[in-house]
Amino acid sequence: MVRALLICALAMSASCVRGGGSFRCVEDSECTLNGLSGVCSVGYCAFPDPECESGFRYGSHSGNVSSTCAQQQISTEVTVGGEVTNLVGSNLVLRNNGGDDLLITASGSYEFSDPVVTGDPYEVTVAAQPSNPEQTCTVANGTGTAGSTKITDVAVDCATATYTVGGTVLGLVGTGLVLTNNGGNDKSVTGTGNVPFMFSTAVASGTAFDVQIKTQPSGQTCSVSGNTGTVGAANITSVVVNCMAGTFTVGGTVSGLQGTVVLKNNNTDTATVTANGSFAFPTPLATTTNYSVTVGTNPSYPPRSQTCMVTSGATGQVGSANVTSVMVACTTNSFTVGGTITGLTGTLVIKNGTDTLSLPAGTTMFTFGAAVLSGNTYNVQVMTQPSGQTCAINSATGTVANGNVTNVSISCSAGGDPGILCGSVYCNPAALEICCITSGVPACSATCNGGGTVPIHCDDQQDCVAQGKPTTVCCGSVNGNVVNNIYCGGQSQCEPPKAFYCDPNVANPCPNGGTCTATMYPFPGYYRCF
Repeated sequence: MVRALLICALAMSASCVRGGGSFRCVEDSECTLNGLSGVCSVGYCAFPDPECESGFRYGSHSGNVSSTCAQQQISTEVTVGGEVTNLVGSNLVLRNNGGDDLLITASGSYEFSDPVVTGDPYEVTVAAQPSNPEQTCTVANGTGTAGSTKITDVAVDCATATYTVGGTVLGLVGTGLVLTNNGGNDKSVTGTGNVPFMFSTAVASGTAFDVQIKTQPSGQTCSVSGNTGTVGAANITSVVVNCMAGTFTVGGTVSGLQGTVVLKNNNTDTATVTANGSFAFPTPLATTTNYSVTVGTNPSYPPRSQTCMVTSGATGQVGSANVTSVMVACTTNSFTVGGTITGLTGTLVIKNGTDTLSLPAGTTMFTFGAAVLSGNTYNVQVMTQPSGQTCAINSATGTVANGNVTNVSISCSAGGDPGILCGSVYCNPAALEICCITSGVPACSATCNGGGTVPIHCDDQQDCVAQGKPTTVCCGSVNGNVVNNIYCGGQSQCEPPKAFYCDPNVANPCPNGGTCTATMYPFPGYYRCF
């Protein structure tokens, strides 16, 4: 009795029968316990339990079904979402259960487009971190089991990366040189010759830096080059402070950069640039010396594959001042997404984002028409299955890196799928009919409604990935031309020896092991390999 009252106290909205110790209900909304959402089945609350075929188990005070698995297959679908905070970068991509990608453009609430079947797991991860500025986003409450109400508490918080700013002082002889960054964070530089330096305070990605000389060294006059810009995705090490009399630096401006570009002057001097803004080569040149600036190494993924070009001021002659007129522009490369197909005998329609592709019978290779920017993700999905076939996609998701994606593979089943076996007839797949078992009587219908009704979504292994829903898993054995299997609510149901519903009247009814045993699921009369 004490335990029953405790359950009643924990489930504030549940109806509890005094003296009976029963955790009773009328609606799903009444079934909450310690923040866990359950479902109302046959008048009692059941809560998620992956060990149960239905995905739910009754509580310990639920009458004659106490602590047993709920017999009714619960097939409610719920959405998964939450809130993103502190996002300032672009290209954040969230992923649910390894396949449902969602591009996030701003802080706020979000929701995945593909729902999750009640009782099935969900797992939200970061498929691509934000760039421009670079950020690292982390997921909280990202995993769990779907209940009967939409999931809204998956939190994603983003933090902007920080990087140091520094460079090299050339030809230092005197003492007293003081540098500043953004008007503060004074840095005293001591030593002789070429002296490296770095400011103590890191700067956030996407934030400007501005290095200036606050105090000249005694007996010398220095100039600073490559000293302004916007921090990108790496430490700044290219600021040049030239204290060598009679020499001048060669440099200019870089734009559009996302990554690291290596520039060359006269094919010998190199400048490694990681930020948009000004740059300078580390070796100063004397007056009348010729210079020729080229791109040595282009940026690569991560974060993005780019092509940089010297657009103006590539060649010239050093005068009596630092050269600042070299212009370098970088653009992100795009690559195609495609792969191979086997066994296609009808017309298959697939999509990647908003780009769709119709593939006729006999197609063995495919490529989407719209190229994808390096650093962006792709997610190839089936829009329309070919008539009489089911096609499955392998390597369907990923991030475009430094070349065309060619490893997406699609395999289509040989032979036709007559539909879902429902009693002695097959349901029409063209009409999206499923088999509804109501009080033990099977009937084909587009929807299954009413108490005590069990929906059967598939009767063939081909249906495991049908309609792009990998959580709809089939399992079963074949007796002649009849498939003795039904809808299973979770992927674990397809692990041997529990992978098959069976016919006790055939030889070797459990080819993956186990014993063909009578079961009450989804109603009396079915057998399963345990």
